[in-house]
Amino acid sequence: MQTNKIALFGLRSALGALLGFSCLEAKTPLIDLVKNASLDGFVFGRFTQDGGKTGNGNGMQFRIKADLATGEYKGFSFTAGIFFSQDSGVPSKNRQIWDDIQGSRGVRMKSQYDVFSFNNLFVKKTFFKSYAQVGEMNLSAPFYDKSMDRGIGASFKSRDLKNFVFDFSAFGSWMADDLYSAGVGYDLNGAKCAGSLANVGLNQKTGRFDCQGKAIGANAKGSIWGAGIGNALLIGGVGYAKDFGINKKHQFKASFHDLYAHKLINYMLFAETNYRYQFDEGHGFVNVLFQISATGLNNKAEFQTNRSQFLSTYFQDKVQRETMQGHAPQELAQNRGVYNFQVSFKKRRFFAMLGTFGSFAQGYASLIDNVGGLKTAGKLWNGSQGHGSMGFGLIGGGATKDTSIYSLYSQLDYRFKNLIFALDMVFIGGKNNFTLWEGDTNLSDLSQYRGWDPAYRGFRATKNATFGEITPSISYKVGNRFTAQLYYANLFGQVRMYRVRCQLTYSF
Repeated sequence: MQTNKIALFGLRSALGALLGFSCLEAKTPLIDLVKNASLDGFVFGRFTQDGGKTGNGNGMQFRIKADLATGEYKGFSFTAGIFFSQDSGVPSKNRQIWDDIQGSRGVRMKSQYDVFSFNNLFVKKTFFKSYAQVGEMNLSAPFYDKSMDRGIGASFKSRDLKNFVFDFSAFGSWMADDLYSAGVGYDLNGAKCAGSLANVGLNQKTGRFDCQGKAIGANAKGSIWGAGIGNALLIGGVGYAKDFGINKKHQFKASFHDLYAHKLINYMLFAETNYRYQFDEGHGFVNVLFQISATGLNNKAEFQTNRSQFLSTYFQDKVQRETMQGHAPQELAQNRGVYNFQVSFKKRRFFAMLGTFGSFAQGYASLIDNVGGLKTAGKLWNGSQGHGSMGFGLIGGGATKDTSIYSLYSQLDYRFKNLIFALDMVFIGGKNNFTLWEGDTNLSDLSQYRGWDPAYRGFRATKNATFGEITPSISYKVGNRFTAQLYYANLFGQVRMYRVRCQLTYSF
């Protein structure tokens, strides 16, 4: 109850600040708001071709994220953010780009992955080296995807104490993109096939599974359309950074964050330490990084939402949804943890990185997002599907009891003028309950699998898979603004697929 009061207070404060800012002065000079205004964000367009046992599929995706902040007026400023996203970066089986233009005159918002709206609306008050924000904003803690996960509430950050940074935030309504996307998958594919699989089969014409001879899927919008999560969210963090030694060649950084979500997450911890030694007049360094995350769920965990059937019933229906007939039950992992250790080296044009990560406790789904702040290598093993089922996301494969994951990974880069040639290599093992694509799921022999993906029961099986990734790539960069990248990512072993992607990105 106390937590809910805190969240309610944060919402009232946000609304009050918004009204107060609009009434600061009826005749605020326009120059005061335009002067020192800033634009932050990115725009990208990319083509993706997937293939392998999953079947071929390709598509275009476009995205714009632009946050416009006014100049300060008596310490106050206002930020409005626009977010446009067209189509998915994970093309489905047999998909073609033919209809990706989505009509004449302009883009029609035809699916739940298409968005054109405000994603940030908040007031900011700056004082000394600190600031407070109230309104609707991105969730920037290392548990989240900082560009897409959002909440309504208030946040505070302070750098007033030398070498330290403190931050605290509270939100009464929020949503993570992986959780939302999983709900979309359930609406479109799994909602009408949650029961018996006796009459489920692969339709050779459509390349998708049918249930009792009829296409599986809910209506275009589905139950999750515009859903949020109401578990009051509290996040706190502290960071420390200091340069020392002769010519400040030694750098040390450390940070710690904790998250609490009422009736959902008792604790979600993320800690990071980083040491760097610079040499060759700043053209080279040796860097050592260690990260750890740990999560404990509420014993009666629930998602507080009225609009998402998938999320509102996730915990109570998890075992039924994910367990295959004749297999061990897919029970919930109450405690999850992941560690990551990495060493990197740079010498002018050359960069090399070697690392390893593993898990502890009952599972490895120790973040909200499937990546969050964990820094690893590879472009496909943790991104082959768009709803966070792999990796470290809250409801991914590591959310099941008695799961584990371990990896050895590396990355090599060589820079020649504006070109960067890179090679990522990753090995994945453990009892990882990894989600397979539909083309990898053989309904006639379920004995080789562990269970079902929670959003795709009857479509995508899970497996304790051992596999690897090799991804060569080439990038062309112009300063910190423009990047053109082409890569070929290949998974081999017990998970087989490839992805070719060409992407143009402009940051501002």
